Parts: sequence; structure tokens; C-alpha cells
Amino acid sequence: MDAMGITLDLEANAKFGGDIEVLNKPGSKVSVLKVATNEELMIALETQRLLTS
Repeated sequence: MDAMGITLDLEANAKFGGDIEVLNKPGSKVSVLKVATNEELMIALETQRLLTS
């Protein structure tokens, strides 16, 4: 990731939470965000939509 100018804050990346969090260190050329998702729910909803349409 260094080649792309990304410097991660490993401590912030290790945290678990439901909020949007900034993972890059100050001075990083690129902003990196962690966004909580519920992938299983989204897959189930999309499957249900496809099966009922």
C-alpha cells in the first residue's frame, strides 16, 4: 500500500465498531475509511428480491 501512498493506522483498523472510521494516518496521501456492513443481510434481501420478482 505504500506504493499508493496509503499509510494505515493499524490500531484504528483493529477496533470493532458500527461507526464509519478513518483508518489512514495523518499525512497519508489517500483517505481510507472503514464502513460497517451486514453482508449476509444484503445477500438475503437481494436473493429474496430476485426470487419474488
